[in-house]
Amino acid sequence: MTMRTLAILLALFAGIAAGAECPNCHGERIVGPAPVRLPCPVCDGSGEVPDKVAAEPAHRAAVVRVTAADGNVRHSGSGVLVSVTGSTGVIVTNWHVIRDGKDGVVVKWPGGKITPAKVQGTDTVWDLAALAVTNPPAAPVPVAVQAPRVGDPLTIAGYGPDGKYLEQTGAVTLYASPGRGRGVQPQLVEMKAAARQGDSGGPMLDADGHVAGVLFGSANGRTIGSCSTRVAAFLAGADCADGRCAKR
Repeated sequence: MTMRTLAILLALFAGIAAGAECPNCHGERIVGPAPVRLPCPVCDGSGEVPDKVAAEPAHRAAVVRVTAADGNVRHSGSGVLVSVTGSTGVIVTNWHVIRDGKDGVVVKWPGGKITPAKVQGTDTVWDLAALAVTNPPAAPVPVAVQAPRVGDPLTIAGYGPDGKYLEQTGAVTLYASPGRGRGVQPQLVEMKAAARQGDSGGPMLDADGHVAGVLFGSANGRTIGSCSTRVAAFLAGADCADGRCAKR
């Protein structure tokens, strides 16, 4: 080995040991082995690290887009996973969303997974439907035991006409009934929020993140849906409370 070659090798090893550095946006040194040159970042803003990064709410992963096929026609709405037993999950949505799905119903999860769904129970009066799915990739959102009271804040969630997820919050304004017959309890809950077409079947969530209702309509800046006590009664009547539904 010549002295010139030895000098080149020594210089190279010295460069590797020393490394090439560049400050990041926080003024910290970034050191990498030479002759690799680390790109200096283009900094924007203050460079300060925020104290906390907002995490997605627990219910987000359980809110799905529901699509029912009728030939070449697709009917889309929203829904929410409310129970899981073993490998079977139960999603509650609107009856009118899946009513014309003679060629099948699928749900799309926030992560992009698409799962076939089987209609296991329907209630045409209260516009509710229960769907059974296998191996849901999310934890369920429990149905609230107590119905919301007038003035309580609720948050609606759904996918709208374009599949874009949106949450809106407003206060409960009143209760109503779906009919005038005797014995029909006022279990339709109205709140201040303008649901979009495609939000139908989405959850109305209380301050604890529980399902306080399932929305099915909106007008004049108000959204209305079946409250949690009606949803729970429907799921129990459809034998869905334990995750195994029986068709009504």
